[in-house]
Amino acid sequence: MRLSSRFILYSGIVGLCICCLVLFRDVPVSSFWKGFEVLYVTKDIPEQTVLEVLKAAGCKNIIAQSLQKETKATRLCPIEERTNAESYPEKRSEYFFDKQHKYRLFYIPDIYRKEVKVGLKMLVFKYTPKAGVDIQSRFPWISPTVCLLVFIFLFLRSENRWLFGIASIFPLMFSIQLPFYTNAAAVCLLLYDYYLVVRLWHRKNALHYLSTNIYVIIFFIVPLFLTFLQSYSGGFLFTGTMAASVAASSLYEEFRMSHRQQNDFMPIFIRPAQLVPVITKRTVFDMLVCAAGIALLCIELFVSASITPAAFMKGLYLPAPTRYTEYENFPTLADYIVWSWNIETYPYRSLNDKSHREEKPVEGEAVSIPRYEKIGDNIQEKNEVVFRYDTAFRKSVLRSIDGLPSSAIEKLMKKQGNNLRVDYLTREKDEPDMLTQFLLICAFFIPVILFLYYCYFGKKKYDIYF
Repeated sequence: MRLSSRFILYSGIVGLCICCLVLFRDVPVSSFWKGFEVLYVTKDIPEQTVLEVLKAAGCKNIIAQSLQKETKATRLCPIEERTNAESYPEKRSEYFFDKQHKYRLFYIPDIYRKEVKVGLKMLVFKYTPKAGVDIQSRFPWISPTVCLLVFIFLFLRSENRWLFGIASIFPLMFSIQLPFYTNAAAVCLLLYDYYLVVRLWHRKNALHYLSTNIYVIIFFIVPLFLTFLQSYSGGFLFTGTMAASVAASSLYEEFRMSHRQQNDFMPIFIRPAQLVPVITKRTVFDMLVCAAGIALLCIELFVSASITPAAFMKGLYLPAPTRYTEYENFPTLADYIVWSWNIETYPYRSLNDKSHREEKPVEGEAVSIPRYEKIGDNIQEKNEVVFRYDTAFRKSVLRSIDGLPSSAIEKLMKKQGNNLRVDYLTREKDEPDMLTQFLLICAFFIPVILFLYYCYFGKKKYDIYF
């Protein structure tokens, strides 16, 4: 009965892990705008028609040109000031067309990714326009391939191949179902951890000995951090993957022990775990295999991180965030703040004051109005500062964006960050995000630093304990 209960428990953990990996499969996707997909449709299709189709498909919070608030007039002056220069609302319209002004653009939150696909199919079926989206998924085969190569090498070097192979099945499945670069690096580190653990698995006091060894702990904890920093859902799945590895290994041990009990002779290890070093000259060089695998991921990320554009996207230039640009027609949050300053302060300025209309406000610039106070028997004039162009004002304007309608283009700008720069780009190459770069570099240096530590202190100090 005891064996049956364990079998049910371990089998349930393994089955649950497999179901979660299948149900929550995720493939890397890339789009120009963080948190948004861009739908482009030829201008011969009316904007209202496109909006009706998207809403019928289930899309919400769509950002389109006709849904923008044209003016930001104050309660005291419900008329927007006009200047000779092109105003912010007019420049804002650049976001809704491609470079050649042949396509109209719609920005949809990426949580409606499936609905966008349905809406695109409905548009093409009903109106046969030239249309598409700027987002495209790709399966990075390099991620599971590197994990598989590391596994094969460690499997051939392992002293307990069956146990190592069974425990490694689930991390390899994880690298296929969630093939992100960070996840692949985490799997490589975890495979090496399994490689160290199985060497001492059947020895006396192995669990206590391994749980206090710094090498085992680091190669166990770091992969967890990497996956959780990549995404919370991926981190929980990775945790379940590790639990499934333990459950599958325990199942293997149950079957192995039941089979061995039928034999008259049962060999056991004489030396306990604490007398067997975790890191040796043999295993320390195997550590570099993990570093080599992660190095391949880094090279792929920096050199070959590209998306093959759809045939329709070739030659199509869309507004997109960029680090550097000489194109100044796209307004940014800085322009929105300046526009808000001019609108808010307009009722308090003299009509003869033309300077603020052509120039950006300087830091510390203030707008004041006279106030009159009775002090004793006299009435004195006192200037009261109503607005001051400083950090507090800029923060208040940025906070006010949260209260704008969900269709406001300023919400898309704010989502990208305060240092937004926009230019026309085409789908040729993706730049890796900073978080992935940082995590991969950290993962690479973990085995390298531990290898150097071993080489520096020598084999007499191969272990550290807590």
